[in-house]
Amino acid sequence: RGWSANRIATAIKISERVIWSYKERVISRPAVVFYELSLYIQMDARKFQCRICGEIRTTRTKVMRHILAHFLPDEIARMAEVNIVERPL
Repeated sequence: RGWSANRIATAIKISERVIWSYKERVISRPAVVFYELSLYIQMDARKFQCRICGEIRTTRTKVMRHILAHFLPDEIARMAEVNIVERPL
């Protein structure tokens, strides 16, 4: 939602270069951002907090779409597949 790479990097305490790399990868495969960065915290069964801005959502899917909206236009974030489980090699 208009957050710069610098602002996101500062919020989650990582390099701005990492944010630019993820933005490129997220555009091609939106769910990839969740496999390598811990961008939300599950506070209880129905409470998930975004680590970028602190907002709380009631489901994992909703918080994942909310997080994608920090990186991508809402139209893309709203339709992205987010519950894909990838396992590292």
